[in-house]
Amino acid sequence: MSSILKNICYLILPEYFIITIFSVIASSLVISGRIDTFIILPIFSLSFAMIGFNTFNNIFDVDIDKINKPDRPIPKGVIKSKHVILLSFFSFFSAFLFSLLIDLYSVFLINIFIIMAFLYSLPKLRFKKYLFSSNIIGSVIYGAIPFLLVWRSVGGEIPFYFLLFFTLLIFCMAPIKDIEDVKGEKIHAVKTIPIFIGVKKTTNLVIFLFIVLNTMNLILILLKFIPLEYIYSVFLSYLIIYFLNIIYRKNIIKESNIITQSKLVTFTMIAVILIELSYGFVRVFLIAS
Repeated sequence: MSSILKNICYLILPEYFIITIFSVIASSLVISGRIDTFIILPIFSLSFAMIGFNTFNNIFDVDIDKINKPDRPIPKGVIKSKHVILLSFFSFFSAFLFSLLIDLYSVFLINIFIIMAFLYSLPKLRFKKYLFSSNIIGSVIYGAIPFLLVWRSVGGEIPFYFLLFFTLLIFCMAPIKDIEDVKGEKIHAVKTIPIFIGVKKTTNLVIFLFIVLNTMNLILILLKFIPLEYIYSVFLSYLIIYFLNIIYRKNIIKESNIITQSKLVTFTMIAVILIELSYGFVRVFLIAS
């Protein structure tokens, strides 16, 4: 039983629960200034959608995973693809049911999530093979859709700037995920930024984009488009980016035998979450004062 649970855990990529849950919390803080109890519905809906996406993609990534991650359950042969398909569709259906408990707009958003999962993974469509596809699809399903689902759950006015900011954060970090799959994706003609410009230049690009995005916030604060109090979030974000850059430079995260995802991706996820939460907590302070 324990080995079955372990293999299912490897299959669903549990690290994505981190960014799902904390992105929802950060979005709730930015939108309403509190952690609303209603966010439990977006958390469940997005978590099931995420499981559906990751398991569905694993089915069609099996040849790539045989090269990059041979110890994953499907290439290792410990779980059959037909069982994974059932898990994937059960997860998508569960995500749909939880979205129904929010409103019809949320149902539409989850359907967009599911459609993008199909577009990204299905062999005849396979958007995955195109350059910038992981940036675009990742920013929509892990940035824009979670933010909008939380907005529909907690109500109030939608802060469009922070919707854009959270979406762009995911867009900027997306190339990091492609680094761990370079060898297999290159063989199977998948075009990614790390393959196109190299791994080192990709990490440099991600740090540069984070700095640019954060500097845009600083400029908007100085121009008084954003409240001055967010200056604390900007400075904290620069500090987070600095330490993330040290991790990249020191190759602390260099590893082999990856099963779920690399530490490189996990560290980058944590950095993004901390940046999002920093803006959320300032929003709480602004409402309280």
